[in-house]
Formats: sequence, structure tokens, C-alpha cells
Amino acid sequence: RVVYFVGFVTKLTVAFRSLFLNVPYHSWSKRVAMTSLADERPGKKRRVRVDLEIEVPRYELEQTPSRKDGLSKETEDDLRVWCCHFIQDTGILLRMPQVVMACAQILFQRFYYRKSMVAVDVKASAMACLFLAAKVEESPQSLRNVVNTGHHVQQKLSRAHTESEAPIGTLEEHVYARMKNEVIKAERRVLKELGFCVHLKHPHKLIISYQKMIGLEDNRELSQLAWNYMNDGLRTVAFMRYRAQVIACASLHLGTLKLGIPMPEWWTPFDVTTEEVESTATIIAEHYLRPRRYYEEMEAEVAEARKAKNSESRKIPTVAAKPTIISAAMIDRISERRTTSPLVRGSRLDGLESNGSGSKNAETTAKLPARDSSERQEKHESRRDDDRLAAPRHSKSRSRSPPCRDGGRDRSDNDRRHDRSRDRDRGRDRDRGRDRDRDRDRTRDRARDRRR
Repeated sequence: RVVYFVGFVTKLTVAFRSLFLNVPYHSWSKRVAMTSLADERPGKKRRVRVDLEIEVPRYELEQTPSRKDGLSKETEDDLRVWCCHFIQDTGILLRMPQVVMACAQILFQRFYYRKSMVAVDVKASAMACLFLAAKVEESPQSLRNVVNTGHHVQQKLSRAHTESEAPIGTLEEHVYARMKNEVIKAERRVLKELGFCVHLKHPHKLIISYQKMIGLEDNRELSQLAWNYMNDGLRTVAFMRYRAQVIACASLHLGTLKLGIPMPEWWTPFDVTTEEVESTATIIAEHYLRPRRYYEEMEAEVAEARKAKNSESRKIPTVAAKPTIISAAMIDRISERRTTSPLVRGSRLDGLESNGSGSKNAETTAKLPARDSSERQEKHESRRDDDRLAAPRHSKSRSRSPPCRDGGRDRSDNDRRHDRSRDRDRGRDRDRGRDRDRDRDRTRDRARDRRR
């Protein structure tokens, strides 16, 4: 009865929100979001609408953080292709489902539209995306397997192994510990940049459904071709620009063109336009025309871009010094200060008179009275003798030092203040030692009790 009552209250709440609050059921029940829309009504709480299909804006596709840091468009695209190939091969060796590898490649592509390849290492991010996607798609793998297999695939895809079949070395323990820490940090960085929105909508199931709807479900070759085109499209920008329905229709369209099957525009009932299908098919087909590049070449270009960025950031902007213009009023103020203070040994005005920099105000400097250095010295010595002969402030003290300059406090006050602070520090150290001895005794008693 309790279960039935809870179910009844839940259904009643859904109906109330749908009818009276004008909130659709799917906008608050599913808690997965890549885009959020606030409720426009004043005084209402913010509600999140679920949308598993996110399209990256065109300006973000053109002005990526990597290009802003000085990396060329060709190098960035080649790095994306290489890392997606690296994720695919690593997932195959780990016997992961294709959905996991597809999710990892999409997360990797989205992450580097938020971060720069110059600032963040791509290999650690690729392994972190694969490790994260395995957990998202409920096919988890241990971090040690991901790191060891990723290291093996990296050596396998290197130029040395491809050209001369160099032997693949094992991963040492200290190198594994370093790579493991890098992957953990990279996974945390990916989650932070993507806002923990890692659930995706894949077009794998849509291909089979659309093939049945057009009456070609028995054509196994068409299914395999469309599946291959879709997996290769993960390395392009197609999954960043178009929805899953568009990519499924474009993959089937390329398969029918390859097999020579005449088909009309069958994608109209799926809310897909012809322009979207043709554009997606073009992006996937252009991927096969791209030449292969090794990671060592691209890594050298990334290192140069990183070096140029660091050198630019270290440059300190120089500001031209403004010339100081000495006016007659400034010289009058200096002369007044000079005549009123008897302890001034020298003045900037003397330098101006000797260097001749005040030639503009020569008439004003000529009117100033000349000061004799011997007269200043005599006044200073007389004042110093008066200070020595002055009576001490506290007559009860046995020996007093001359009064200090800081507010009239003498040296004995400073000594007493220092003694108080020293006694306070000694008491604090004594308390710490007492606490330490007490903790040691407690630990010894616990160990004795355990032994008993």
C-alpha cells in the first residue's frame, strides 16, 4: 500500500506540473544536460532542460584555443586525427565496446575546443577520455590497463616502429607512476571543462532503425559500410556540428552511393535537411584524402608554439620615462625646505646647479643664498651634544641609553617587551612538549593493550 501510494503521489505531481506549471515531463525528470535554459518567469527556481545533442558554435570551431596559441590549423586537425586513432586502437586492444571508444573520441574533441593543445598534453588527455568514457558507458577498465595499453599503442604508432619495426619496450614502474598521475589530473580537468556533462547520444542504433524503415535491413554490406563511415566520422568535426540523426542519415547515404543503390531523399521524415546530409557526407569523405603524419613531427611543432608563447609571456612591456620638468615653484619649495631644516646635508638643487640641468630657470637659482657646509656641520654637532647632555627621562633607572627615534621609547622598554615575548614562546614550546609526551604515552598504552 505504501508503494502504491508513493507511485500515485508521483504521478499526481507530474500531472500537476505538466498541466498547471507548463513544465514538460522530460525537462525535469532526466538530469543530464549539455545546455541549460532558465525559467523566464520571475520568482521561480532555475530548471534544467535535458539536451544530449550539443552543437559547437561556428566561431569556436574556427577560433580554437590552439590556434590562438600559434598552432596551425593543419597541425591541430592532424593531432585530433592521431589522438582519435590512438583512442580507437587502445580500446580495441582492451576489448571495449565501440560505444565507449566513440564516447571517448567525442569527449576528446569537445575538450580541445575549450583548452589548447599547446598548454595541455594530448596523450594524457586521450587516455583520460578513454578511462572516463569506460565508466560513463558502464564498461569500466582499471587505470593500470589503460596506461600500459596506451603506452604500447603509442610506441606502435611511432615512426621508428612503423618504418623499421623497432621493438616495443616495457613500461617501468616510475614512468607508470608519473603517467598515472598525469591521467588522473587530465580526467579531473576534462570533467571540469565539460561541466561534468559527459552523457552523449550516439547514432549507432539509429543506423539500424533507419535501414529498417527504408526497407534495406537485409543488406549486411550496407550496414557495415554505414557503420565504418560513422566510426571514421568520429575523427572529424562532424560530431561537433551536427546531430546524431544527421550523421546516421549521412552514413547511410554514403553507403548507398558506394554500393550504387538509387535512393530518393528518404531522410525528410527524420527532421533532416538535404543540406545537412550533404555537408556531413562531404566532411566524412574529405577525411580519407588527408595524408598520414607521425606524432613526432606534430610534437615538434607544438613544442615550438609553446616556446614562442612562453617567450611572449615573459616579455615585460617597457614604458618610456617622461622627462621631469622643473618649474620655478618647485625650486622655491626646495629652497624653503632647505632653509628651514638644519640637518639636511645635501639637496637635489645642488646637483641641478652643478650639472646645469636647471639652465631654464637660471635666474631663479641665482637668487638662492649659498649655504656653507661648515655652518651646517657645526649646527648638527651642537644639537648632538645637547642630546647627549640631556637628563634621562626615568631617574630611578640605573643606566639609560639615549632616547630612541621611534616615539621616545628607550632601550629598556624594548628589552622588557622582548623578554615577555620570549617567555611566551617558551611557555608555548613547553605546552607542545607536554602534548607530545602525552600522545606518545597514549600510543604506547594502545600498543601494549593490543599486544595483550
